[in-house]
Parts: sequence; structure tokens; C-alpha cells
Amino acid sequence: MNQPEETGAGMNKIIPIGRIPGSKQAFGAYMRSIKPAINSETGEPYTVDEPAAKQLNNAFWKCRTCNQIVNATDTHGTTVVLDKVTLQRTNKSQPCPTCSPAVIEARTRAKVDAKIKRLVDSGIFYNAQNMPVESTGYTFATYPKRGDQKAKREVRKFVDGETVNMFLSGDVGLGKSGLSAAAANELTSAGFQVLTISTLDYIALIKDNFNKDESNEIEEIVKRVKFLFLDDLGAEGGSKFNLEKFQEVIQYRYDAGLRTCISSNFDLPGLANYWIQTGVSFQPGRRTVDRLRGWYTVVTFTGASLR
Repeated sequence: MNQPEETGAGMNKIIPIGRIPGSKQAFGAYMRSIKPAINSETGEPYTVDEPAAKQLNNAFWKCRTCNQIVNATDTHGTTVVLDKVTLQRTNKSQPCPTCSPAVIEARTRAKVDAKIKRLVDSGIFYNAQNMPVESTGYTFATYPKRGDQKAKREVRKFVDGETVNMFLSGDVGLGKSGLSAAAANELTSAGFQVLTISTLDYIALIKDNFNKDESNEIEEIVKRVKFLFLDDLGAEGGSKFNLEKFQEVIQYRYDAGLRTCISSNFDLPGLANYWIQTGVSFQPGRRTVDRLRGWYTVVTFTGASLR
């Protein structure tokens, strides 16, 4: 067996243990023959640095959650499958029932869907996407030809996955909300979990349900939904509370790798000025704008009003 390799401070180790033998029987014997490397200083097995292990070819490690020996793919371990026609038994890869990325995403979606349903049933959300009724028919095809076609192509990239996060800015009436709704409708039709909400409604719902379960659920949904369309940033008011709630959303979603499309009548410099707080030297609004500039593709709408 290869000796463990240091990966950084704190004597954190990874243990690459080579290729898996082909047959199930050989694999079982192979795993029984493996003994964990022991840290002579502590007398304990070395911990496994999973991200570092994934960078090694043919690296396997013990999943901390499901305790199976796994590799860098999304499928942890194998199960024996009986073909009912040929009666042949074969090994088939299966997702780890606890920690496979696909399983985690499905579990998260189910939890968020359940919370959304409760808010729809209670009349807080319009529908599963919280999409206003008049916007449910918006598509890219219905966007007026006199509108900003370059902006339309950029928003199309968000739907196609070419752009991770997007910030739409421009004057009122240029079609930002309409294209956001078109993108949300198309993603919904493709089976993705989508939520649309204005920042004004988001803050109002939190305040109206303060210290209630609904407030916590609204915040969790907005943070965890797969695709979030956050409309009209800046209309909610530039208070410290409102800014903090917005910061929490974009930070969580960025860390979790979730995708977000934000629209605003302000450009980024305008938002920085809008969020200025008097009497303090540190301006958190500037930090937020800096993160938007770094994490989001900015699309500026131009042209005449479509209204």
C-alpha cells in the first residue's frame, strides 16, 4: 500500500490505495487486506482529505458520511443487479444514499419544494415559482423586437448555462423583468426548481412574519432554491437591515454554487451610492457591490421604454 502523503498543516493526510480489483470477490478480499495507516504521534488512523484525494488518479478514500470506500465519481460503491431476461448478475454503480452530490441535491430540492408548497397553500406565494400570473406566459419569443436584443442574447446565455450568475441593470421599462420571467419560465419547463421574488416583497415578507416560522422558511427558500430570480434590487430601501438580508442571500448562494439572476434600475456604482450609510467609515454596501462585480456577469439594458 502507498504511504500516506502530507497535504498541509495539521498533519492532514490522504491515503491513495490504488486501483480496485475487477471482480466483486477480489474487491472484498482486497479491502479486507487494507489496514489504515497509523499516525505514530497520535496512535489514530490518518484522516482523509477528500478534495485532495479527488485530484489523484485512481484514488479511493472512506466516505466520512456513509463509511463506504469511494472514488471521485458521483457513484459510491456497487450493487448486484439481476437481469430478469438473461438471469445474469452484474455489478452496477449506485449513488451513495447519504452523500452523493446527486442525492444531496435531490434531498435539498425536496425540502425546499415542501417549504414552498406550505407558503403557496397559505397564500404567501402565488404558485410554486411565485411567478405573477401576468408573467407566466412570457418567453424569449414574446420579447419585443424593438427591445434590447443584445441583452436578450445575454440572458439566453444564463438559461443555457454559459453564464453562472447575472446582474441586469437599466432604466425602467426596458424589459429586465420580462426577460427574467422568460428565463424563469423556460427553466421551469425544463424541470428545474425556480423561484422569482422582488427584493421589496422579500424584505416585506420577512418583516411581516418576523419571529414566525414563515419568516425562517422564506429566508431558507430564497437561499437554497436552485435558480433564484431576484427582481428590482434597490426598491426595498437602503437600510442596514435590508442590506444585511441581501448580503446573506448572495453570500450563501455563491458559497453553495447556486445560480442567481438579479435585476435593478441601478447600475453598480449607483447601488454603492444608494447604500451609503451616514456617520460610519466602513461602508458594507461597497463591499456588496464589489462582490456583485466579481461574481456576476453585468448586462446593461439600453434603448427606449417598452411600456
